[in-house]
Amino acid sequence: MVLCCEDVLLLALLIKKRRRRTRRFRKHPMLMSRRTKGIYYTLYDDLCASGSKFFNYFRMSKSSFDELLGCIKDDITVPDTLLNNSIPAEEKLALTLRYFASGTSMTDLHFQYRISQPMISVIIRQVCKAIWERVKQVCFPKMTERFWLDTAAEFYQKTNFPHCLGAVDVKHVRVVKPENSGSLYYNYKNYFSVLLLAICDASYKFIYIDVGAYGKSSDSTVFKDGVFFSKAK
Repeated sequence: MVLCCEDVLLLALLIKKRRRRTRRFRKHPMLMSRRTKGIYYTLYDDLCASGSKFFNYFRMSKSSFDELLGCIKDDITVPDTLLNNSIPAEEKLALTLRYFASGTSMTDLHFQYRISQPMISVIIRQVCKAIWERVKQVCFPKMTERFWLDTAAEFYQKTNFPHCLGAVDVKHVRVVKPENSGSLYYNYKNYFSVLLLAICDASYKFIYIDVGAYGKSSDSTVFKDGVFFSKAK
């Protein structure tokens, strides 16, 4: 039997369709019970009832949580659809804070909050973007002469250390080796990282951060190449 081109194409499509993995359900049953068994719905109210427990869990007081939520709520709120109810802004912020406070993986959060792992990744990025855009002007004021004078005066008052503009340190943040990066991100601690340089004032508040320098860079190199050094000279 001789097959024409159309028959061959049809046969190939049928074979591909049979091999294609079929989904047993549109949404996993475990995820569908998020509003009844998810950790946000079973634990959040209890945490709110205890200030110390709330702080230990989120590394933030309830009042600070509410203040931050008020700043970004409009940016992270998504309207409901015919097929799904959107995840509330409060739950998104709680999940994101827990991710950073505990250092847990998105896989663990997937089981705890009963939200799919891809959606958790989207939520964390969405919340972080909203926080940065809404709060950066408040948390990181402009480096004016008046700002430097006030910072130095506070350091002298609290530590008796004159002419100090900030306390600085650098942290290696472990990363997966970027493609085609060679040894740029390989640090002296024998793993791949990017550098986070942070400067705080006498009240332990961050006044400047620099994120993303190569792991191989020294602390002094990151500091000298940053905006803070050029502003402070």
